[in-house]
Amino acid sequence: MGLRVLIGVAMIVVSHSAWAGQRGEERKAFREEQKSKVKEFQENMKSENKEFRASLKDLTDEQKKAAIESHRQKQFDKRKDFRGTIHQENQDFLAERLKTNTKLTDAQKEELTTFYKAQYDENVAFRDKQHQENMEFFEKIANDDGLSMEQKKQALKDHHQQQKTENSD
Repeated sequence: MGLRVLIGVAMIVVSHSAWAGQRGEERKAFREEQKSKVKEFQENMKSENKEFRASLKDLTDEQKKAAIESHRQKQFDKRKDFRGTIHQENQDFLAERLKTNTKLTDAQKEELTTFYKAQYDENVAFRDKQHQENMEFFEKIANDDGLSMEQKKQALKDHHQQQKTENSD
């Protein structure tokens, strides 16, 4: 599940009447701010990746392999931290809105908060598992001397495409 889905779901649950008027404008502004943060983060990651690829040119194959593994882990950690920050901001926003909601009981409010936390934790566990699988696959491909560099690149592309297909079901 993507970050956009998490953001979207957090905004949908509370009924439209509870978000009417000024609250609707606050919600809209908050969502736009979140979208802007996500876009900026993605652009920064893209830029970092471009700079990183350029830095690999003069390295040996072994140095490239080590640098790529390190870079992938750093990128994963940055994305994980960013998602955690966005999640916490969403939870804080939801909690603030729920404080003034008179249509839901305290139990319902707690259930919503718990539901989103559980969904987030499930998504984190899923991404951690996928990352581990990717790193293991990368290690396997990188150490296969029987494959050319082009075959290795194609194997990685195929692996990621297969994951996309599996995750879209």
